Amino acid sequence: MNILITIFTILTVVFSSDLTLVNDMFSNKKYIEADELIKSLITKDSTNPSFYEVASKINLKLDDLLLANKNITKAIELDPSNEEYRVFWNKLNDIRSKLNDAQKSFENGFIDESINAYEKIVVEYSEFALGYYNFGLIYYRIDDFDNAVYNFKKALLHNPFNDKYKQSITNIAAKLTQKGNDEYRRSDYESAIKFYAKAVEYDPTFSESRFKIALIKNKLSDYEGAKLILLDNIFYDKKHVQSFKLLGDVYMKLGKLDSSIIYYEKSVEINSNYDKGYYALGKAYYSSSNYEQALKAFQDAVQVNNTYSKAYESIGSIYMIKENYLLAIENYKLSIENNPKSFQSHSKIASSYNFLKNYGEAKKFAKSSIDIKSKNASAYYELGIAEKGLGNKVAAKAAFENAAKDKKWRKIAKYELTLIEKGL
Repeated sequence: MNILITIFTILTVVFSSDLTLVNDMFSNKKYIEADELIKSLITKDSTNPSFYEVASKINLKLDDLLLANKNITKAIELDPSNEEYRVFWNKLNDIRSKLNDAQKSFENGFIDESINAYEKIVVEYSEFALGYYNFGLIYYRIDDFDNAVYNFKKALLHNPFNDKYKQSITNIAAKLTQKGNDEYRRSDYESAIKFYAKAVEYDPTFSESRFKIALIKNKLSDYEGAKLILLDNIFYDKKHVQSFKLLGDVYMKLGKLDSSIIYYEKSVEINSNYDKGYYALGKAYYSSSNYEQALKAFQDAVQVNNTYSKAYESIGSIYMIKENYLLAIENYKLSIENNPKSFQSHSKIASSYNFLKNYGEAKKFAKSSIDIKSKNASAYYELGIAEKGLGNKVAAKAAFENAAKDKKWRKIAKYELTLIEKGL
């Protein structure tokens, strides 16, 4: 008998200690940990009414009214004379009743009445997250997003463990972003920015809206403004690959090649299948005359996307610099294969053939480039070189005269015309 009493005393002390720990967790708002521990205590001893009472209070904090009611009912069943349990049961019943009445008012079209009812609920039960959430839903349904977000944030403050509160804010940010996208497609950038900015105000972690603002600023040549927004965006979202890539673009336009390379490299580090990131990285290396790194980046781009015409064209350009004209031609052909309308690739392949003195092929591709784009000085220049090489001086002169109409090509085209005049 003494042994049984001793065991019972030990268990009582252990459970009492654990319950104290649960209460400490509850006081420190560690509701998830408290919930796990109280469940384990109930599993070990399903006859202790105080366990169910604490469980019910935790359930209320986690906005599970059904489970809160079930547990406090069980506590009363185990200890019918406990007045505190009945007071708490009445509180739960009052909350349920008032929530139902407020919701019915809204469903019946009495919106003001519903709002008044919820205002009273959140005043009387000021730490009840579900009350704020339901209140927020009413405002959401009448498109009053300011008040909806205010109440969702209050719900999140009191219960950060329920994902739907944060998700509700994000949903509004997404909705506003879509409205911004509609304005963007209409080229109404001012209205678009207002929607995007509001989305960011509601949810600073919603990176897509902030990115779209930067996109507009970049489009409007406000590169410093775009840069600041993008730096802010990657602070919130360190995996937003488009922000890193656009930041690289912005630094390129600001003339800061080293910085652009850093952000382009980060974009492909985040997404190793990001063909546009590799291409942009290649262009940056090309601009800094680092042709080996540029070549590698362009090759990575076509490895990821074997139909990337511009990347093949850029590979061809690097082989032209290396005077490897056969490899240049091979890549220009791949560029044309994937984009037959690429007049630049037609013109550049003509240039490669001219260097190889294969004037017949050069003439063919120069003319096809002109067919695609009639005002194409580079193609006319290559056509002039090809015609000259084939001995067609009249045709060569006509081609160079067309090339000379373009300011960029005027000097070199006139030089060739001078040579023709001299019979050279």
